[in-house]
Amino acid sequence: MELDNEKIDDTVLALLLLGLHDGARAWKEFDWGAMNRLHEKGFISDPHGKARSVVLTEDGLRRAERLLEELFLSQKELLINDMNMFMRSFVTTAFRNLQSSHSRSKKL
Repeated sequence: MELDNEKIDDTVLALLLLGLHDGARAWKEFDWGAMNRLHEKGFISDPHGKARSVVLTEDGLRRAERLLEELFLSQKELLINDMNMFMRSFVTTAFRNLQSSHSRSKKL
């Protein structure tokens, strides 16, 4: 059976987020191959050494947060997030239209 290392790496990175402690530190109890690849991609500190945890980089934290939502958020949460994004966009557009209409009426 051939496994997709990209999917494995993305899943491990997302799961590392669940074990965060002391800022951006996460326990390194995952497959060593995946941990090495995540380090090579610049998402975590070097997993080799005596420390029992790794540090997620800024890029690693951002990607892990996105992946955690993408891979594991419930349908209910996804719908709520989509609705919130829609409402923000709607309110922003309505506000801009109102401002534009107001500035045109001042010119008349």
